[in-house]
Amino acid sequence: MKNTCSTRKEARSLLFILGCTGALFAVVNKNFGQRDREVVKATGPLCGGILQEGHQCGMLWGAALAAGAEANRRTNDPSAATSLAISTARDLVDSFSRRKSSVNCRDITNCNQKSILGQIKFFITGKPLNCARLIGRWHR
Repeated sequence: MKNTCSTRKEARSLLFILGCTGALFAVVNKNFGQRDREVVKATGPLCGGILQEGHQCGMLWGAALAAGAEANRRTNDPSAATSLAISTARDLVDSFSRRKSSVNCRDITNCNQKSILGQIKFFITGKPLNCARLIGRWHR
């Protein structure tokens, strides 16, 4: 596995290309030795808390999806893979919650990304940079 500093930098740079979900999914998968560009592209709708609705942070979705994919690769037993994926997702939520008071995108960004004005506020107020910093803090 790469050192954490370069992993954080890579995740932060990918954030602006793939969105929060795709960035975490790609970096975690890459650290597991997997690259699935098609699946990374498919994670886009999870950004902004699922279609910009403000629900669970896309970083959580990306990390949980990658962990679930890895759980599936590591075992031939679908029940064991499901159990491992769920327990890992629970650990990810706990880890994320220790760094932020909420796991919901709207609470973290204080923006309604469903509206045009909310999206403008998101970018003008530098929220993407806050998300990039969160990647660095969460990955420690």
